[in-house]
Amino acid sequence: MRSTAKETLIREAVEALERARALHSDDDESPASFRLADQDPLSPKDDEDAQRLERTHERSSPEWTAIRFSLSSSIHSLNISLSLLHLQDFHSPADRLVLRKKLVDDAKAAGRAAYHSALILCDYAPN
Repeated sequence: MRSTAKETLIREAVEALERARALHSDDDESPASFRLADQDPLSPKDDEDAQRLERTHERSSPEWTAIRFSLSSSIHSLNISLSLLHLQDFHSPADRLVLRKKLVDDAKAAGRAAYHSALILCDYAPN
């Protein structure tokens, strides 16, 4: 499979997962804090209240929350794959090194989201 075909397939997968995550977040079971997370910044008190609501929701709907974290992890992982397809486009070894370091951080974030999903399902999520 050529690189452009791979890239197209990965991009389509990312878009599908982003649509699934948006549908999941718009679900009636979604706490308001999840739906409003990307809007205006909250005051410290409102942010604390939103975090408390999220923790409560994690405990009351672990499957819902695990899906959210799993979808996010998958999206991050696929975006890493897209970046790796273009790694050879960076001619400078220094540029490639900078991108690789960023990809390591991105992979850690994706792994943490997947691990958090597993912890939620095992009922060991941090409070």
